[in-house]
Amino acid sequence: MLKTSTKCYRTTDYENKLMGYENAGAYLAGLLEGDGHIDIQREDTETKKVNPRFVFTFHKNNFNVFEQLHNYIGSGFFKTGAGNSMRFVVADKKGVIKLVNLMNGYFRTPKILTFYKLIDRLNMSYSLNILKLSMDHSSLDSNAWLAGFTEADGYFGVSVTEFKPKSETRKRSQSQRVKCRFVIEQRQFDKSTNSSCQSFMENIANYFSVSLLTSTRTKFRLPTSTYYFSVEAMDKLAPGASQTWGSGAPAPGIKSFIILTNTH
Repeated sequence: MLKTSTKCYRTTDYENKLMGYENAGAYLAGLLEGDGHIDIQREDTETKKVNPRFVFTFHKNNFNVFEQLHNYIGSGFFKTGAGNSMRFVVADKKGVIKLVNLMNGYFRTPKILTFYKLIDRLNMSYSLNILKLSMDHSSLDSNAWLAGFTEADGYFGVSVTEFKPKSETRKRSQSQRVKCRFVIEQRQFDKSTNSSCQSFMENIANYFSVSLLTSTRTKFRLPTSTYYFSVEAMDKLAPGASQTWGSGAPAPGIKSFIILTNTH
């Protein structure tokens, strides 16, 4: 049963599998690297030890994905954010260690450096021996990482151009056209490590055979520079959707409907 309040959401049901993915760790790593962070708080020896935590930020329409994640790991809590955003926070020892073991070896971005610091903290605090597995350089269609990353940081758009006949002001008629677009955008530097995101963004752009572009926009009155790419040719997008977002199971988030609709 789902308990709710204006501040926090909690679930109590427990399931023994996560969203049908055999490699759920890859999906979760992509989800975290797309729009999440690892908070390694300082220990306050005068009061109590504060555990490090995973924080996933998401749109409220994607609550079902994180409810399943909560059920799977058996811990964590939900908090409302600004506008339509929410956060899923895992801060207890058991949940944090379970997520570390799931995602270890599937990171593809500079956030792996913070992940390594988390492993060091856990090993030191709890006398563990968790190995720091290397960055994942496998093909993007080998696991569900891109599905998670897209769920967090990608979007799909569909524009329809209506038919317009030739007229006095229009020398040629305009055909009716439906145009699909897939975009992933990411800040140029990882905030926690100040490391460039160019390399892994280029890898994703190359996978779809498109160019990586840059953009600068104002956010909270401050200029923010990002990398982004746009896929508009369906012959480039459809193979990626069937191989990468499928990954042996349907994508669990709200964007799966768009993927299946636009590629079938």
